[in-house]
Parts: sequence; structure tokens; C-alpha cells
Amino acid sequence: MTFVLRSIAFVVLIISLSSWAKPLQDGIESELRLTTVFISVEAESTTGAKITSSGSGFVVNSSGYVLTAGHVIPDIPAGSNRNLKITGRPSSRYGTAEEMDFIGRDSISDFALLKFKNTAITRNPVHLGDPLKVAVLSDLYAFGFPVHTEYIVRPGTLNGMGGPRGAWITSIPLNPGDSGGPVFNDQGQVVAMVSSALKEAEGIKYVLPINLARNLLYPYGVEIPITPSIFNPAPTSAPDAKGKVIKDCATCPEMVVIPYGKFEMGSNIHDSQKPIHSVSINAFALGKTEVTQGQWRAMMGSNPSHFSSCGDDCPVENVSWYDAWSYIHKLNAKTNKQYRLPSEAEWEYACRASEQYEYCGSDSVDIVAWYDGNSGMSTHPVGYKRPNAFGLYDMSGNVWEWMEDSFHDNYTGAPTNGSAWKGDGAVCMIRGGMWDLDPQAARAAARGGFESAFRDAGLGFRVARMLP
Repeated sequence: MTFVLRSIAFVVLIISLSSWAKPLQDGIESELRLTTVFISVEAESTTGAKITSSGSGFVVNSSGYVLTAGHVIPDIPAGSNRNLKITGRPSSRYGTAEEMDFIGRDSISDFALLKFKNTAITRNPVHLGDPLKVAVLSDLYAFGFPVHTEYIVRPGTLNGMGGPRGAWITSIPLNPGDSGGPVFNDQGQVVAMVSSALKEAEGIKYVLPINLARNLLYPYGVEIPITPSIFNPAPTSAPDAKGKVIKDCATCPEMVVIPYGKFEMGSNIHDSQKPIHSVSINAFALGKTEVTQGQWRAMMGSNPSHFSSCGDDCPVENVSWYDAWSYIHKLNAKTNKQYRLPSEAEWEYACRASEQYEYCGSDSVDIVAWYDGNSGMSTHPVGYKRPNAFGLYDMSGNVWEWMEDSFHDNYTGAPTNGSAWKGDGAVCMIRGGMWDLDPQAARAAARGGFESAFRDAGLGFRVARMLP
């Protein structure tokens, strides 16, 4: 049944913990007392029926914005939030109400954004960690208010990253009421949010990595910076372990230096991928991500993308091979460097990154790629999936990537020095698969081709660059 809500009230309580188990350090307790909230929702339908729900949430900046699970909040439009109230009292689920606004929800993930109405109070936000640095089997800790229970801390591990809508699979025991609660790593940093709505298989528990909230937060001017551990708050920097990253201008793509090497190119799965042959690759630089809509607009002054509403961090698409080279010519003029499209051999070498995975960085397509099984039939911001061993993102899935090579049916007669295989240029190669195709297209060895002047919502590119 669908209800049109006449009024809705939020009740949020700031929580406290007396103690919790190792290996988390004692300093975490004071953080939780100030940053995690209990959310209680009361609503009235047009027929007068009372609707209630409850869950957890956490403060994400000092202005009082709070993230919670979208399914905790009844499906009402932003702005329909009269009579919202929040209570805040340590160590309790109950307290004097303090009003709160419903700001909005993300249409793809299960995040919702709330905000304390009283802006005179400076709120204490959680410390946010980088989900991309969380490895499988890492220790995680979920915090929330199970139904009829005071706040509970539960430990578990990250078992996988291939859940629906980009969710992580975890062993943490989750219960109704936990939804929207923060998930911490062992440094006290929030890296995910509990999303019990994603319990799509019995016994499987899902949490959402915090970077998936970017689409929700950016339109409201809320940024979530990656902050250091509360146990070592001084800013630190470290070299990129996967290869040197270079950037030639503020709006230029980040480029990862790919080292010299040799590899076996192709596979025996399909005739177009035969014969398997040895190829030597000279060192070069390759885009850390696909060229984004923001980078394209900064250089070209327009945005041709079909999914333009996806945002500046989404890959530019609906571009032909010639369009890609128009961008590259302007990039070269701006930087006085030698940018170009990668060859097929360079692309596959960089995709494989000295490993033998089926996809670019994993044998699990969900971990590294947006494809028809998890994309929601749309592109996604670059850099959300796990990178491969060279530190490259979205080599599998999201959008096809144009190659410099002309189309060839198979590898008979292909170069072995990593150079592009030239032809008449009427049809050019594409690699990597896309958001509305099955996993086969996202395989490391999969090949395709389109007419060079063809444009499509699944066609994008990433750039290569000569060194130095």
C-alpha cells in the first residue's frame, strides 16, 4: 500500500557506550557517544494510519548532517518534513525532542540524508576512512540500536565485495534497528553503513561502503573528506604503492605509470582472442580512471554524455573514436605532452597487471566492474570498485574504452612489441565491457569493435601518455 504522508516526526538520540572489546582502542568510546544517533520515525498517512520505524545514523559533518539508511525513512519527497524532531541524550534511546529535517535519499543505494534544524550547536562528526583500502577478511565493527535494545557493538569480518548495489558481504550479526548504523574499522574510522534492507539471501549480511554516498551528498553541498584515524590525527602521506601517479594540470586525468614487462595476450575462450601470443610492453602511463564528464567539460566546454545527470565523476560517454582524439589533441596542446589512446596490447597488459584473473583485478566481476547485473542500467562514478594491482579503476565494466587499433578478427599477424595494430581505421577496437552487458564482455581478454564515427551511451575512453 502506498501512503501520502501528512506529517512525520523524527526522534534521534545521541548514544553512549560504557566499554567494548579489543582490538579496538579505548578512545573509540567517546567518539561513539558524540557521533552516533538513534532515529525513531513516526508518520501519518492520508487515512490517519500511524506509521513508525526506527534505526540508527551518524553525524558526517559539524553542520549537523546525518547519514542513515534510506529504508528507515518513509518514501516521501524532500521538503515534506514538517514537525520533525530529534532527541539527544547520552546512554538512552529516549529524550527531549530536537527537530530534524529530511534532506533526501539516493535512488541507487540505500542512503538517506537528514539534518539537525538547530544549527547553533556544533556537532561532532565521525572520522571517515577510505573504503578502497579495506581488504577482504579485515575486522569490522557494526554499531546500532536493535529493536527494544540499547546500543550494541558487534564484531565481524569483511567476507566479500560482490553484493548488490555495490554492497559488502560481512559476517557481522545484524538485526532490525541496526539499519543506518556506522561500521568501523580497527582504527576507529567509519568505512560503511549497515543496510539490512539488502538481506536478499538468508544468512548473508550486507553493509554499504561509505563512498557510495557521494551521489547523495554532493547535490546538497555536503562533502565527506577522508580523515585520518582518531588515534593518529596528524595528516600523513605515503607514496602510491601501485605505481607513480602523475597529473599534468588541475583538470587533467591522473595517470599511473605502467612498468615495462612481458605477458601472454589473448585466450582460447573465443576465436577472436586467438592465438595466445607473447608481447613486450615498454613503460608508459595510463589513465587511473576513464576520462570523466568533468574532465571532458573542462577541456571541451560541453558534455555529450547520455547520463549527464550522473555527475562530473562519471565517465564521459556517447563519444566516438574521433571525439576521443579531439579531446586528446586539446590535452596535448594544453600540457605539451604526448597523450594518445592506448593500444590493445597496452590495455590488456595494464588490465592484467601481472596477474591471471578473469577480469581486471579479480575473478569476481562484482568486485571490479559495473555491468548489467549490478549497474541499475546506468553508468556510475569512476573509482567506486576495487582497483587492480596497478591501481587502475573500472578497467572492467562501466563503459567500453576506445583503443588506437583498427579492428582485426583475431590476433593472427598482430604486433608483439605493444604497438597499435593499424588498418584503414574505419572500425576501431574497444575493450572492457559496459554497464548494460553481461560479465563476458568485461573479461580481461574480451574484444569488440565499432565504426570509428559511432557514438553510444556505452562508449567512453581512457588516455595513455608517453614517458617521460
